[in-house]
Amino acid sequence: MTQEEQAMLSERFQQIYRQTFRDLRRYVALHCSDPDLIPGLLKKIYLEYYRRLKKEKCGTGNYAVLCKIADRMIFHFDSERTRPRNCSFPLHAENREEWLPENGDPLLQMSEERLWQALRSYPARTRKLFYLCYGEDMSPVEIAKELKLALPFVLQQLYGTLAEIRRKG
Repeated sequence: MTQEEQAMLSERFQQIYRQTFRDLRRYVALHCSDPDLIPGLLKKIYLEYYRRLKKEKCGTGNYAVLCKIADRMIFHFDSERTRPRNCSFPLHAENREEWLPENGDPLLQMSEERLWQALRSYPARTRKLFYLCYGEDMSPVEIAKELKLALPFVLQQLYGTLAEIRRKG
């Protein structure tokens, strides 16, 4: 592959990455059982997608292809329960502002780092609900609908867990 082709491939990949990252992150968050796996999964998904672009030498890639790769990887990660190395939560330090709740939110009473540290001791399902609510900015109604859960269950998990964390700390 020539340098020109390499540059075009890299530019095409960056464009697709910028267009799809937010939607793919939400897709993975909704389908993955453990939010701690999300950063590693996203890295592996985009790496596989880049390999496919390079192999095909054309820009046929799209969001549907990324979702198919994601489904395969999520199945692998969930079934094997493998955990990628160096995964931290939240995903990217440069995007931390996106993770912060609005001013009226009770989470502002504790530091973001302390909250995520406290959540580590809770089950993956509870962490996933927090991730979707505060990381993906989904409302409890949207979460309940997407995950096919009862709204009172989602609310109880979010606000009950938050109250418990505040009582402990």
